[in-house]
Amino acid sequence: AVFLLSFTAFGVVVIPALMFLKGFVLSLSVSSVLSSLGKRGIITAFSVFGVQSAVSIPCLILLAALAFEISKVFACVLVPQKRRLNGKKPSFIYFLVFFVFCCILLFLTASLDSVLTPKLLSLTLKAIL
Repeated sequence: AVFLLSFTAFGVVVIPALMFLKGFVLSLSVSSVLSSLGKRGIITAFSVFGVQSAVSIPCLILLAALAFEISKVFACVLVPQKRRLNGKKPSFIYFLVFFVFCCILLFLTASLDSVLTPKLLSLTLKAIL
């Protein structure tokens, strides 16, 4: 969604909202696990969310920042009073290469997560119960 929104002026508004929503949902999920399991929930939350979040959150934040800059260019074209870009124009090629790199990294992380998370969770639940 962030990649597609980078091509629109509407992305200036929606990209920060999506990042806020991602952070809110993740923190709500972790706090729910922690509140229901207490101190034992720390290890459980890490085993469920830790592997994926260690890579996906930095990738998504960096992609969102680059997409926001590109989307700002489109917004500046539409609003004539705000045509100032301060001489900085983000490189679309750099964004595309970084996007492909992040996609590969997220795919590898998802593969690792699908293998590692069930094992971590079963070890954690055996230790808790």
